Amino acid sequence: MTYTASITEPAESDAMPLWESFDHATAENAFDAARRHIAAAQPFDRIVDLGGDVYAVLSGAGHGAERVATVVISPGDDAPAAPTVNH
Repeated sequence: MTYTASITEPAESDAMPLWESFDHATAENAFDAARRHIAAAQPFDRIVDLGGDVYAVLSGAGHGAERVATVVISPGDDAPAAPTVNH
């Protein structure tokens, strides 16, 4: 199984991702790719764990930081399909 990291607009999670990175061996590797991308693009932004492999990206504007993106780590397309039940 591989993992994908996606960065989306905070209010439009169903929209096309702003950035994606595919085929990571672990969820941690996928998160690290997203973290490196954010650090290169916006070095003062912060990433906050929201739980369940979802992270908020906050602007680096200090106390008034606003959410500027969302990072989601998900299983890649090679994830095993859910078992089917034959009746």
